[in-house]
Amino acid sequence: LLIGCSSQSSSGNKKELNQHHKFIIEGCTITYNEKELVLGEDISSWIDVLGSNYRQGGATRRYIWDKIGIYANTNWKDTQVISLSFIFNYPDESISLESRQDELNRYIKEENHKAAEEIQSVIETKMYVQSNRVKEYFENALALDGVLLDGDVNFSDIENKRYMYFKENYDKYKNMNIGFNTFRQSYTPERWTYNTICPNGEEYGFIYLLIDKNTASSLTIGN
Repeated sequence: LLIGCSSQSSSGNKKELNQHHKFIIEGCTITYNEKELVLGEDISSWIDVLGSNYRQGGATRRYIWDKIGIYANTNWKDTQVISLSFIFNYPDESISLESRQDELNRYIKEENHKAAEEIQSVIETKMYVQSNRVKEYFENALALDGVLLDGDVNFSDIENKRYMYFKENYDKYKNMNIGFNTFRQSYTPERWTYNTICPNGEEYGFIYLLIDKNTASSLTIGN
């Protein structure tokens, strides 16, 4: 069964597979434009596939492809890739970095050194966080087990479509301990996850982080 290039979401919005940056995930296999990406391999092999137009975030173990809207994290001790994240949206911040800078300038002018130091620390933290964020969001959708996923989520719809895809592609999945794994709320209301045991014995975790009930900030695959 071929994965469709488009589908209808529960909200009525049409989902489209990103044709320029085509990510297809089936079980434990991740491909980008028909080239495989393997969690646990060195970041150099990922750069070979994703391209050299990346930067390292403030956390140097993070490799960010701004034009795609993704980043990969590596181990602290080496450069093996441990996770891949697709960014659909970031939650709105009530106080912007610019507002904090204006606040700092005011405290400096007033010679309020204690308050200035506190705001400077806040600004440095926010700048560090921003350095680890993508500058552009992932556009359209990726495919996970035959289902198009983006920032518009309906977990019941995802579960039903994946179940049908598993049934229609039994031979492809029969050696994977997938069962009826589906996204379930985990620890906090905004965190939805499931795990898959791969044929090689490794366990992959899939994590959707939500902004609200039907809007996702990101999807991460990690081992």
